[in-house]
Amino acid sequence: MGEKDIKSDASKSAATREESLRAAFYDDDVDVEEEGRVGTTEEILLVPRSRGRKNSKHRFELNKQQKSRGRILVALLVVAVLLGTGVYLLLWVIDTKSEHPWLPSSAPSPESPDSPPSSGTAPQLEIVISAYETSPGSLKAQLDSIKAHPNVGSRNLVVTVYHKDPNLDESSYLQESGVDRVIRLPNVGREGETYLHHMSDRYDSLAEYTLFMQETGHDLGDGGPLPHWANDRLDVFQDRSFISLAHTSWLFTMNCLRHDYVYTPDVMRRIPQVFALATGRICPGDIVVIDGVIDLALSKFSAKGQFIVHRDQVRKQPVRLYQYLDSVISADQSNFVHIGSAQDGNPSQPSNPYFGHVIERSYHMLFDCWDKASPRCRDGCISCVK
Repeated sequence: MGEKDIKSDASKSAATREESLRAAFYDDDVDVEEEGRVGTTEEILLVPRSRGRKNSKHRFELNKQQKSRGRILVALLVVAVLLGTGVYLLLWVIDTKSEHPWLPSSAPSPESPDSPPSSGTAPQLEIVISAYETSPGSLKAQLDSIKAHPNVGSRNLVVTVYHKDPNLDESSYLQESGVDRVIRLPNVGREGETYLHHMSDRYDSLAEYTLFMQETGHDLGDGGPLPHWANDRLDVFQDRSFISLAHTSWLFTMNCLRHDYVYTPDVMRRIPQVFALATGRICPGDIVVIDGVIDLALSKFSAKGQFIVHRDQVRKQPVRLYQYLDSVISADQSNFVHIGSAQDGNPSQPSNPYFGHVIERSYHMLFDCWDKASPRCRDGCISCVK
């Protein structure tokens, strides 16, 4: 064999080995060490490249798997965040009605039998009366006196009586009293329970203004002309958020520690508690400073449970507050509210709870008309402007 043939065969062998190595580089299944031969320098340099290619492909597959897992984890995290946000918003909506989360949670039923007829809009003025034994004829005479006032009679007016006599003949009572409707209630809680029930049940359907009164209509007339002080207040009630309809002899000064009325021992220990519920603050105490002058009276309050209030002022308190107070004032004999309380030697009981006197003197607080220093306060908070 000639030298040229030898060189040719060597070249062919080298080319074959190079082709084999290149195939190994692109094909993981090719073994670069064939027939036990040891590779040349070029082979040695190429073999790691082939193994590096195998490792690179393996790393690429790992990276793909890791990226896929990462996307799944991110998706799960997003879902968890959305679910958590949804639960938080749901809890917020449930509690958003109240600034008093410690109060029991409930809401007035839109299907309540106490609700006004669904046709038409809410009346401009509703007179709400708590009744038990006054004759329907006497009630009609009092209502005639009130309706005769031009600022009352000229309005879209509805009269609702909540009656607590279990033996009441509703049809004859409606006919003789001239009221629009009668709603039966259990005989518990005095007139305060009636008012709280109405505000709770009609919270979302209140008239623009509601005049609350007892069936006796203290000093509000008996068919004749109204007294001048009542006329004066009815003249301006549309400009007020709250106005008392008690005679001036039933208006008292008070603060959170004392007032100038006889029912001090039991009433005064509860009034600061109602104040805290209504205002969200501790009752300020015995001395109030107004314009640099010390004033021992925080505000006026009125007895007799007669007043007019705008629905927006009622709704500044959460419905749960009225419902809670209603549950307290109507509680059975075993409730704490009756313990240690008495009026003229008669123990507190569900039909005549002493707590009723507390509520009777707390409407100024409930309707934010208690602070004599407020620019909204008129005549020592007999009324408050909007």
